[in-house]
Amino acid sequence: MAKGCDPPSLNCSNHAPPVGGWLGWSQVLGCFFISICSLGLANTFGVFQAHYEDTTILSPSTISWIGTTQGFLLNILGLLSGRLHDLYPGQIRPLLLLGSALNVLGLLAASFSSTNVYPQAFLSLGVCVGIGSGLVYVPSLGVVTRSFDEKRRPFACGVAATGAGVGGVVYPILFRGVMDKGLGFAWAVRGFALVNLGLLGLACLLPVQTASRSLIDTTAFRDNPFILFSVSLFLLWLGVDVPFFFLPSYAKGKLGLSDQWGDHLLSIMNASAIVGRVFLGLTASVIHRHMGRYSSFMVWLFSIGLSSILLACWVAIGRSLAGIIVFVVLYGALTGGVISLVSSALLVICPDIRLVGTRLGMSGVLAGVGFLVGPPIAGATQDKTQAGYLGQSLFAAATYFGALVILGLAIYMYRRGETMARSNIPNQSQLELARVVVADLTER
Repeated sequence: MAKGCDPPSLNCSNHAPPVGGWLGWSQVLGCFFISICSLGLANTFGVFQAHYEDTTILSPSTISWIGTTQGFLLNILGLLSGRLHDLYPGQIRPLLLLGSALNVLGLLAASFSSTNVYPQAFLSLGVCVGIGSGLVYVPSLGVVTRSFDEKRRPFACGVAATGAGVGGVVYPILFRGVMDKGLGFAWAVRGFALVNLGLLGLACLLPVQTASRSLIDTTAFRDNPFILFSVSLFLLWLGVDVPFFFLPSYAKGKLGLSDQWGDHLLSIMNASAIVGRVFLGLTASVIHRHMGRYSSFMVWLFSIGLSSILLACWVAIGRSLAGIIVFVVLYGALTGGVISLVSSALLVICPDIRLVGTRLGMSGVLAGVGFLVGPPIAGATQDKTQAGYLGQSLFAAATYFGALVILGLAIYMYRRGETMARSNIPNQSQLELARVVVADLTER
């Protein structure tokens, strides 16, 4: 047995991933571009939320369904797009091109919505952009995970995921710049489409590493730590985007700030997420020498725990401009780690590295459902109860805390199962004694 590799019963894959190289880092670059145009765009829905609240009579909860549908499709379609990629690795370019085309065309269609704004915005910005993003995002994240060993993987995934933060910075600034010039909402959204056209086009030109996987891993349904992991993702995605959706309207309605400040705060939060993704991913890589393969999971739990506390204090901290800036900087940094470390944390409890893509897609289904219903629930809390923004704050904090408890139970069950498996494996002295006994019996 190779040194440093656990026995198969201890869930160690015999197929070690590469350590990077040009091909590995080209996956990171491609995923970076795709993250800008998919998850980064989803993180920017706050500017659409504030715009539609100001220009229509729709409730905040109703409007938020547009953005959550986009995020839901982004997550759930990864289960299918990843499998299509694996079944037809030579046809990855058409898959990327189709997803990119739908992403760009959905934005263009949203820019032309005028009368009956809600049905058009829902179908274009929610459905079409969501399908396009789902076809390209999860497969790109999966190939990054498979391209690095466990020591370098958290940092590589963190760098790739910074694209979401970059998109969250660029899009609100672009939106406000175009609006301030008097060009209007339509040209602002067309600017988004132009940016996505260029970046997704570059991503389609980069080489892609392929690997075969199944659509569904049936053994996962008997894997209790993975089931708990998936439930925790559902809870996390219930609350993770509540500040991203409602921060601009909070700044305007609660603090009396201008639309410009609402967009700037959203950009600051996404810029902070860039730092958080890189720093927390690098932290997990650095402490790997002390904590081993559990470093990513522990840093992830740390980020979730602090995020829960911070969300519970959102309204208390954000009573002034200075306070809300502190909140967005801290929450952005922490949530950057929460999102970017998902795949690395999953790998800790995954029985085989070749199953990471499959299980990431499976757990992404529950995450997508959480994303779909979370902000509308938070919007209804604001619109239809006396709790207002405090209700949103406590709702998001509760989802994070619930996820933290469940993940703690998941890692405990996994460690206990690992310990029991080790205790059932004969040590070297027992094996030597058995060989002596067998040899003695053979001589007799």
